[in-house]
Amino acid sequence: MVGLSPLAEKESQLDMAVILHPTYFPSICTGAVVAQCDDIIWEQHDNYQKQTYRNRTRILSAHGTLDLTIPVQYTQKQRQRYSDVQISDDHSWMLQHWKSISIAYSNSPFFEFYRDEMEILFSSTHTNLFEYNMTCIKTLFGLIELPFSNRFTTTFEKTFKGEDFRHLTSTKINLPEIPRYIQVFDDSIGFTPHLSLLDLLFNQGPSTKSYLLKLPLDRLIITSM
Repeated sequence: MVGLSPLAEKESQLDMAVILHPTYFPSICTGAVVAQCDDIIWEQHDNYQKQTYRNRTRILSAHGTLDLTIPVQYTQKQRQRYSDVQISDDHSWMLQHWKSISIAYSNSPFFEFYRDEMEILFSSTHTNLFEYNMTCIKTLFGLIELPFSNRFTTTFEKTFKGEDFRHLTSTKINLPEIPRYIQVFDDSIGFTPHLSLLDLLFNQGPSTKSYLLKLPLDRLIITSM
């Protein structure tokens, strides 16, 4: 597991460039980084890695957390850049993902308010994973009123000259506690942290951005690998 710094010692707002991986409906922590930083750069020159949030998002169902995974055409023997990975030809996953999201959040306070803008993403004709993720991010950020950056890396740099949050794409990092917010299944399973921004948006609606601005970013800075 990767360790993250346990306590914020400076203001959350960052005044330097920040690098992130574009992921499938990004996490709440990723949303906090975007909300509090003016200069976001998206990594597009890394090698694709399986079992990360590049093709996965985590929502909350009546039975607990549910990972929605986009099937891709990729084998470990043929390494590819993330930006070159293609989505599987079988688009039935889109219907399955939207059905799962609809069932999970149909009773949330703001699902109907955002439904039309979100549903259209699941009839997309995109074949490239990176491009599809960026389309989803642009729509999601627009609903939350987060800034959308069109800046991308021009080459891969293992060490980034700024704040590096690329580790947030990993499913194997220990993340710090975040403030509770009301969720659909609070009464039955209690609060579940670190889900997709979808969960926060459908439950908090217009208050989503305010929530993200209050999360201390220093707790997300990596301390060891």
